[in-house]
Amino acid sequence: MREFFLSLGLAALAYFSPLYEMFVVLMLFVAADLVTGILASKRRNIPRTSRRLRKSAAKLVNYILALVLAYAAERAFDVEWFVAHRAIGAFICAVEMLSILENMAVITAHPVFLAIVKWFRGKAAAKDDLVREIINEKNDLPDGGAPGAARDAGRMRGEAADDGIERKTDNRQRSHSLVSRPQSKHRG
Repeated sequence: MREFFLSLGLAALAYFSPLYEMFVVLMLFVAADLVTGILASKRRNIPRTSRRLRKSAAKLVNYILALVLAYAAERAFDVEWFVAHRAIGAFICAVEMLSILENMAVITAHPVFLAIVKWFRGKAAAKDDLVREIINEKNDLPDGGAPGAARDAGRMRGEAADDGIERKTDNRQRSHSLVSRPQSKHRG
């Protein structure tokens, strides 16, 4: 059984070996984004959380999965002009580069980084405080709102979300005290 899995792993490694360089470049971009993101968080006194690190790990897995699936589709359909894995890889690197530039704008607030990010964002960056806008986006904050974790905790306590999205609510009475009391269900 061990030999089977070893040979299966080696076959998969050989099949995807042409993607080796793309994986390395992709991992370098994600690592640079992670490092600059941590530095930007430190600069703005935003705590590092396992949730944010999990998002980076999930992002890397999704990127690799997208490349692997595109490459497998190219090989399965045997078309040489169809290079989706390269287009996907280039797009991913461009997205990561923009994220790195946003992090550098937060870290340094240098006019060059701010101008580049404003240029990429176009009219969406018409706000005066671009650094605050970047921080809010990267930390899941609406403009001037509470962090995502605080909103989620509020929802768990039964508080209405204040983000402008209409949600279905149930008709149960909710306690608005700071300490929530578990409701026991009697079965009998």
